[in-house]
Amino acid sequence: KIGEEAFKGSTVEEIVGSEKITSIGRYAFDNCDALKSVSLVNASVDNRAFSNCNDLRNVTLSGEVFLDDMCFSNCAALENIDIAGCYLSTDKATSFNNCPKLMTLNSEKVFDSSIGDYKSVYHDFVFEHFHDADEVGFVNEYVLFQVNRVVKENITTDMTDIEKVAILHDWVCKNTNYADDELGDRDNHNDASIFMNDDTVCEGYARACNLLYHAAGLETYFVDNSNHAWNIVKVGEQFFHIDTTWDDGETALRDWFLKSDSEMRKAGGSHAEWSVLKPSSLHSFQNDVLPPCKYAMGDINTDETVNV
Repeated sequence: KIGEEAFKGSTVEEIVGSEKITSIGRYAFDNCDALKSVSLVNASVDNRAFSNCNDLRNVTLSGEVFLDDMCFSNCAALENIDIAGCYLSTDKATSFNNCPKLMTLNSEKVFDSSIGDYKSVYHDFVFEHFHDADEVGFVNEYVLFQVNRVVKENITTDMTDIEKVAILHDWVCKNTNYADDELGDRDNHNDASIFMNDDTVCEGYARACNLLYHAAGLETYFVDNSNHAWNIVKVGEQFFHIDTTWDDGETALRDWFLKSDSEMRKAGGSHAEWSVLKPSSLHSFQNDVLPPCKYAMGDINTDETVNV
């Protein structure tokens, strides 16, 4: 057994598979920047055991392997996991969270762009062991394909900005259910939320909308506060708040569609304040400075009354 933080920050370069290594503790190899390959056989790996190993390229798993939460997280160079002959079990589907170069399993591309899905041999494996994860290379490929597919199927070049926003707003409401239980689960707080899971929370709605609006050619922002998230979108030459989560019902509502800053602050509660955030690399298109949403719909003199 390798204990907690046993080799943390050390110059270990390789771990060769051996059934004698049965247990690896928390942070045991965290920040081992010289580590390039790991091979495990019939082992149990604890939380963040291999996190932040910046030069780790390949992981080989065989026999019965248990991976705890985030155990290979933030491995920026990880490209491949060999899983042939492995029965894998995980506590959370975030063992490989934030591994943006991870594109292959068994040295095969996982995502097949010709069908817009994961290869059939890996499909169930990915949905079981990666549905909670964020910033995984082949999951990002899948999400972006689904985003572009939805835009291609629903948006045409002759549409106005307000038509694009309304159609995509309604698509998300129609195809998403709010997760009333287990609100803190990571699968409710990633880019794949509405594309790989049955339901999500406000962050999942807002992330998906941000990607969809951008793919449709709109300037868009992900905004949030301590307990809620939504979007700000440019329609024509002005910016407006859009909260798809609170508009989701039996049919898509318009209660939180195209709102001004003053309307949001006046409503208070979960909408009283906000700031811009880039929740993942897929949202790098956002500007860093959040524009003001000056106008309420129909109130061009901003006196907060529609009276003409």
